[in-house]
Amino acid sequence: MGNLNPAPVEIEFRGKVYRCSFTLNCIDEVQEHFDKSLTEIIQIVIDGKQATRNIRYLLTLLLNESEDCEAALDEKEVGAAIDIRSLNYFYGKVLDALGFSLPDDDGDDDPNPTGGQ
Repeated sequence: MGNLNPAPVEIEFRGKVYRCSFTLNCIDEVQEHFDKSLTEIIQIVIDGKQATRNIRYLLTLLLNESEDCEAALDEKEVGAAIDIRSLNYFYGKVLDALGFSLPDDDGDDDPNPTGGQ
C-alpha cells in the first residue's frame, strides 16, 4: 500500500478500454456483498471455489464504476462476453485492480526479503 494514488488498471472489454480502480465506494460495496473484510475477500478471490462467479461480480463492479462506462452492465452480460480463453486475462486484471497479483515464478525475486524494521 505504498502508492496512495495508484494508476487505474486498464481493462479491455468488448473492444473498449476501461480505466478501473477499486475506489472507496467499490470497496464498501464489495465488503457489503461478501460480508467480509477486504483481506478475506482477496483470499476468497484467489482460493475460492466460486472464482468465476466472484470475478464476474468484481469485474462488473469495476467496469460500471469506471469513468469510461457509458451504460451500466449487468453480471450476466459481462459473463456472456467472457469465455474460458479470456478468463485468465480478466482474473489478472481484477487482481491488479485490487492491488494484488499472483507471484511470477521466475525465481529472480527473494520471496522473503528482509527489511529494516
